[in-house]
Order: sequence, then structure tokens, then C-alpha cells
Amino acid sequence: METTTRSDPTTRGVAALGLAVLAFAAAWLIPARVRSLHPEVLVVAARGTPGLLEAVTDAVRHDQPGAARWFARAAGEVGGVEAGRIASVAAGGSAARLDFDPALAPAISKGLAGFGTNVPAAFDWILPEAGRQATAAFLAGSRSPGTQALLRTRSMPVRRFVAADKPGGQPLEAAILLTALMHEREVLSPSLAADLRRLAERAATEANDELEDWYLNLVVTGRRLEWSALVRLVGVTPDARSFARFALAAKAFPADLPVLYSAAVLGTDPAGVANQLLDQGEPGRAGLRKALGLGTGALRVLVADGRPVLSGGWTPSFAARWAMVSPWGAMAARGGLVLFAVVSALAGMGFLAGPVGARPKSGAWSWGARAGTALMVSGLLVAAGEPSPPRMGPQPKYQIQLAVAGLSSPAKSPTARNQAFMDPATLITIGIFAALQVTVYVVCRRKIDEIAELDEPPLVRLRLLENEDNLFDAGLYVGIAGTATALVLQVLHVVEANLLAAYSSNLMGIITVAFVKIRHVRPTKRRVILEAGS
Repeated sequence: METTTRSDPTTRGVAALGLAVLAFAAAWLIPARVRSLHPEVLVVAARGTPGLLEAVTDAVRHDQPGAARWFARAAGEVGGVEAGRIASVAAGGSAARLDFDPALAPAISKGLAGFGTNVPAAFDWILPEAGRQATAAFLAGSRSPGTQALLRTRSMPVRRFVAADKPGGQPLEAAILLTALMHEREVLSPSLAADLRRLAERAATEANDELEDWYLNLVVTGRRLEWSALVRLVGVTPDARSFARFALAAKAFPADLPVLYSAAVLGTDPAGVANQLLDQGEPGRAGLRKALGLGTGALRVLVADGRPVLSGGWTPSFAARWAMVSPWGAMAARGGLVLFAVVSALAGMGFLAGPVGARPKSGAWSWGARAGTALMVSGLLVAAGEPSPPRMGPQPKYQIQLAVAGLSSPAKSPTARNQAFMDPATLITIGIFAALQVTVYVVCRRKIDEIAELDEPPLVRLRLLENEDNLFDAGLYVGIAGTATALVLQVLHVVEANLLAAYSSNLMGIITVAFVKIRHVRPTKRRVILEAGS
């Protein structure tokens, strides 16, 4: 007599659920996200790349005390073990107060006084009459067509400034001379120099708001940065629009200027760095600080990616490198693992529900429904596993008024609205409610199979199924109880208020009851009724 050994359904169910847990854990360790960057990706990207200490040392070596001071201020805000050393290096290289173009500094410094012990910003060197005269005299003999085109814009029609040839036109004239000086000294990036020359040549025949915006942005930035700091910035700025984006962030977030400037220079993308603050708010600020403290590699990955950096758990370095090199491949792997985990969990629940002998055969529609359910649940889990960036308030309005007293006060920073809704506490709460509903589902499935397999007449089995209606509605009762309990605990301030976690219990209860009654109770009753009529 031949015997066939079959594994116990309970053992198979537990094994399938264990496999689902392992697949979920593996998916959780892959730092692939759609809406944000995992912090470990920046850590991996920064390995072997220079940081603020190297930037300060390089600035001091090239006699750029202004840039060195901004790097040192950023290091002080970011913190870290090298902050003190960076400050000492910057202080040792900035003993001389003079920070302007070497060809003009002697002529300008003789005609300027009253700055005291403060190091003047680049725009403040040129704005006084002595500075404008010295700069104009230096540029008068220039043979550069671009420089001459910029100088001719002193007579262009303007809308935001007072004309340079009229009383009160000193700010515009100073901005034009400063731009022409940077072009003449070839400190602008090649693409920015070509862009400004194109705008200047067009301004000779028509009003040019874009060029006027450049001058306005240069006033905003030049009043904050010393000459060497400004030179480093325009040397990595690709065009006037990128510079405008940086100026907007400098105006809107004055307290973050050291980090903003240092990240823009070291990351070689001023617009991308500014977008982290303007578009992402607090997560963008935190991401810039973290990347700046790690190194230039982290900055360039963050800026090129454009997404905010949001918190995440431990992940292996090779997984973080994979997510950095092939983000879509890592995301596909994570989604595949979650789908496999969901399929395994559903299979485990089926095994634990009891024997399959009395169940109806599965057709194409049933397999399609299962596949659709698995895909839907997997998508929800992948989305729920990602931290959600906060929604931003309205963008700061960029307004500036030029007057003798100076510029208008900086605008307030936009504040973030609504914290991330999928924090760990929310996920844990939803997981508890889901586990309760899974338990209810397994109990109902076992009771349905138990009644369907009785040796009693069909009418008796039908009455027994009808008698268990309250049990089949247990998922709804448990869901309502979970929602009510969560709301009471939130009102009593025992737990933090979170309506998503509370109402998820009720929603899962409705889904469980609907699935039990439509997918299992109704087909079983139909089969029993057909048996009674045959």
C-alpha cells in the first residue's frame, strides 16, 4: 500500500508567513524611495570626497579670505569634530581686511573710509563715488566686446531701478560696473559670461527685464558677499537664471546664507541648492546641512537628485550604493520583494484557514482577483513605507526696494505644513489593526470550512451558517472598537493625535467583512443550497 506524505497546512502557513516577514525585512533594508533620499545614500556618496576643511584650506591658499570666512561659518552651523580646526584655519588666513580685486583694491581703498573693522561686501566697495570712479577708469580701456557691451547698458531703459545717469541711479551704476569688472577679470563661468554678453547686446536696442533682474540679484548678493566669495559663486553659476534662484533663496533665508553659499559653491549648482530651501523647506535645510557636513560628493548627489533627505533606518552600504547608482533598479527590487511578501502572506493565511477540500475550485477570475489584490496591497505598502515630505506654504514674494537707507528687510521663510503622516508610530498602529483583522479572517474561514464539511443535511448546515452571521461581522466590530479606542486615547493625550491611524481600523474592518461574506460565505451558501435542491 502506497502512502503519500503531505505537510500539515498549519506548518505550511507558518512557513509562508515567515517567508513574508523575511521578504518585508529585505525590502525595508533597500533605501530606494520615490519621494525622498535615504540619508545613507549621502553617506556613501561622500566617501573619499573633500569637505569644508579642504574648501577653507584651498580658499586660504588662493588668498580668498571672504570665501574662507563663509566656509568657516557654515562649518560652525553644521558642527562636527573639524569645526574648530576649520575656524582656526580661516582666522589665520584672513588677517588682512582687504578683500577685493588686486588690480583695483589700492585705488579703491585710498578713496574709501569709514568701514571700521568690518570687511566690506563686494557691492559696498563700488557703491561710493570713489569706488565707481576707480572701477570706471579701470574699465575704460577694456578691449573686451562683452565688457564694453555691459558698460553701454548704463543708458538702457529701466523699470525697477532709477536710471544710472539720473540722481539716485548709483545702485544701478554700481551693479553694472561690478558686472563689467567680473567679466573683464574673467571670473565669471564661461556660460554665464556668454549669457550676460547676449543680454547686454540685446539691451542696447530694447528694454531687457532679464538683464535688469540680473543687476537686481547682484545687488542682493553683492551686499552680502565679499569680493572673493562672490568670485567663487559666479565661477560656478551657469547662467543668469540660476543666479536669480540663488539670490531669491539668499533673500528669503538670510539666516541660512552660510550653508546656502557653501553648498552652492562646493556643489557647483547654485540653483539646485537654492531649490532645496525654496521647494523643500525644513527637510531641504536639514538635507543641505547633512550633505555639507559629509562632503562634496553628498552635495552633488543631493542637488542633482532634487528630492529632500528624510529619515530612515539602518541599511547596508552596498544597498545604499545600489540605490545611488541605479535608483530605479533598486526601487524595482524593493517593489518585487514587497509583492513576493504579500503573495506569501496571502498564501499563509489560506493555509491557516483550514483544509481546501470543501472549497470551490479557483478559476481564471479568482486568480485575477488574487493578483489584483496582491498588486494593490503591495503598492499601498510601498507608498506607506516611505516618509512623506511636508507640504509647503506659499513661496516668499521677492520684493526689494532700493533707497539711500539700503535694502528692504528680508522676507520671512516659508513654513512647512503638515508633518509626515507615515511615521513609525502610525505604521505600528496600522500593523496592530491589520494583525487583528487577519486573526478575525482566519477564525471566520475556519468556521466556514468546519460547517461546510459537516455530515449534517444541507438545510442544517445552511441554518448553522446563518447562525454565525454575528461572527462573520466580527471584523466590523473589531474595526469600530479599534477606531473608538484610538480616538479616546488621542483625546486623553495618551498617544499623539493621528486620524489616519484611528480610521484605518474601521476601514480594514469593512474590507475584511466584505471579503469574508462575498468571497467565502456567499459561495458556500450557494453550494449548500444546490445540494439541498438536488
